[in-house]
Amino acid sequence: MEPVVKIIIFSIICMILYWPAGRFVGWLLHDKKSLPIDIPINIGTDEATEWKEITWENKEGETGGKAIGWMERILTFVAVFWGEEKGYILIAGWLAFKVASKWEAWQHIVQVPGSLNNVPQLSYLKARWQWGSRLLTRFLVGTAANISLGIIGAVLGVVLYEKVVEIWICKVR
Repeated sequence: MEPVVKIIIFSIICMILYWPAGRFVGWLLHDKKSLPIDIPINIGTDEATEWKEITWENKEGETGGKAIGWMERILTFVAVFWGEEKGYILIAGWLAFKVASKWEAWQHIVQVPGSLNNVPQLSYLKARWQWGSRLLTRFLVGTAANISLGIIGAVLGVVLYEKVVEIWICKVR
């Protein structure tokens, strides 16, 4: 009975708790008032459209962030629900891997040029700073939300599991 009950509890908590997490992080990070990204001065209409697409100002499609978020919440839930030192080592290892991979991506893939032709340096610097700020905020807030919800879910899972076992034992007697 034990593994089946744990899986059922895990599934229920994932469905109830994790959907709002993604919505909250999405809402928080797509608020254009708190995290604006200005279009640099002196770029044409086509470049402005491309700038918006690159900085996700008007991106409607999904990125890998949603899948990573789900995986991160589930990984944290399982590690905390597991409750042993190995579980916490798993979380620490994941966070170290995530930082290292993000660092590598930012250094070698997402790196933007230091300047653009016909664009004032201060305007471009401001736009780059805003974009970098949004990316970093999304990374940190998303990670914090995922880890927090994984922990909350695991705690609720333990409490629920104990109640289910208690009820089951009472019925068997």
